[in-house]
Amino acid sequence: MRPLKIFLTILFIFISEFSLFAKVYYYSQYKDSFSLENLISSTTTGDTIYLDTGVYKTNLKINKNISIIGIDSNVVVIDGQNKSSVIQCYSDLMLNIC
Repeated sequence: MRPLKIFLTILFIFISEFSLFAKVYYYSQYKDSFSLENLISSTTTGDTIYLDTGVYKTNLKINKNISIIGIDSNVVVIDGQNKSSVIQCYSDLMLNIC
């Protein structure tokens, strides 16, 4: 019984860290006056960014556990313009891209 309590306590702490303080952002390159890179810089671990439809001409550098989700995966494109890696991830992180 004791190992179950320890497991549940650890699970609760893990879930709490990511869900209690996580924020959800909706980003549109046509409506917002700031860049996607600036938005990513302002996020914290566990946050989610929903991207509006469009082609985002950018290269992203990400160093935190976040989710980036296209509102419509058929019409959301991140175009690196052949400059470097489209998305660079640093450190041990979990990046969810949908």
